[in-house]
Amino acid sequence: MSSVTNFQKFTLDNKDNLYVFPTDKFKTVHVILLFHRNLGREATLNALFPNILERGCGKYPNMPSIAKFQESLFNADFCTDILKYGDRQIVCFQLSLVNDRFLPGKKGNFNKGMDFLKKMIYEPLTKNGIFLQDYFEQEKTNQLNYLQSIINEKIQYANKRCIEEMCKGEAYGYSEDGDIEELKKISNSETFGHYEEFLRETPCDIIVLGQVEPGKIYSRFNRLFGAKKNHAITISPTLVDKKVEKLNIVIEEDDVEQGKLVMGLRTYTTYGDDGIFALIFFNNLLGGTPNARLFKQVREQNGMAYYVSSGIEHTKGIMKINAGINAENFSKAINLIIEQKESILSGNISEEEWKVSSSIIINNLKTIGDSPSAIAHTYMEQLIHNKFYSEQDMIDRILSVSKNDVIEAGKKVKLDTIYFLVPKGAKDKCYEKVAELHRDI
Repeated sequence: MSSVTNFQKFTLDNKDNLYVFPTDKFKTVHVILLFHRNLGREATLNALFPNILERGCGKYPNMPSIAKFQESLFNADFCTDILKYGDRQIVCFQLSLVNDRFLPGKKGNFNKGMDFLKKMIYEPLTKNGIFLQDYFEQEKTNQLNYLQSIINEKIQYANKRCIEEMCKGEAYGYSEDGDIEELKKISNSETFGHYEEFLRETPCDIIVLGQVEPGKIYSRFNRLFGAKKNHAITISPTLVDKKVEKLNIVIEEDDVEQGKLVMGLRTYTTYGDDGIFALIFFNNLLGGTPNARLFKQVREQNGMAYYVSSGIEHTKGIMKINAGINAENFSKAINLIIEQKESILSGNISEEEWKVSSSIIINNLKTIGDSPSAIAHTYMEQLIHNKFYSEQDMIDRILSVSKNDVIEAGKKVKLDTIYFLVPKGAKDKCYEKVAELHRDI
């Protein structure tokens, strides 16, 4: 089993960090540049400009020329992504390509790919000192269309609204994909100016995975990406310990046939805490799998939900419970969900439940090493928390979790916000049912 702790760390001349994972498991080399920013109003700009960069650079000015070059590298794949980890937004640039070792008689594939990657990030296609106007307008429209499309994806929209209400006034309340109203106001010159500032100021972690020689990778990347920057951006710690003063209940109407319930809970446990493995276990028992309490009790036995599950965010310390329910079952469904949580906390956990949950978690951990992306993102999360575990370490931690550990982790979990998206005309009746919720909710 390969271990996510096999990374070797180097520091570039500009103080950015390079992490190299030498492995012969993959015939490809994967390179990921992770730029870290604090979540806030600038999230909209950070979500927009990478899409413009993907459209072309000085040497490869359009999609056909990019595609042709990537094909010449035996179908190399370049893409960007926007991630949200706690109160930080991460802008990712990724390139995967076939390792030179597996191209007999063909050398230089990797070096050509790295030159291409640098050009795509640092040498955008410009005119009159800003992005090419057509590309800016098209990508701004595409981003607007994407943000507006979330409204039609009701489960995704309900989750977004729950976090906005739960984390109002917190950085985590901002979407990593930006805000529609902010996006409408953004100009090309503002976007380009922000992009230039972004490159000068933003700390970056670079991850390289593949059958490579770490020393040579460092030398190459220090030349390509080690140019001086001022590192003016300091990443703030994620706010985790905000107390739940009172339950926040938000009910909104929309064109839906079935209510979309999202319950936001604060776990007060993150990846950096020793209790994270007990929390993972607690979540799996509650609603993390089709064998969990919520699915069996709320959906199968009581027919109260069309779908129901729970999940945790390791960096912010948040759990979300999602359920599709009829509006008239608002209070009944929530009470039943809370009863499942309380049942676990009372120690009512069968041996079979425990074995199944443990097995699922361990099997998931064993698959991390099968995917370059999973290895990279697991390690990135460990970097953020400065807490490092190999896959075997994590498995051992899961195996050592006791029933009491799970109960203690679960006791820390506090319900903060109930968000319910209901059919038009159902909101008032749902608010009337609030009085039927358990007193100790």
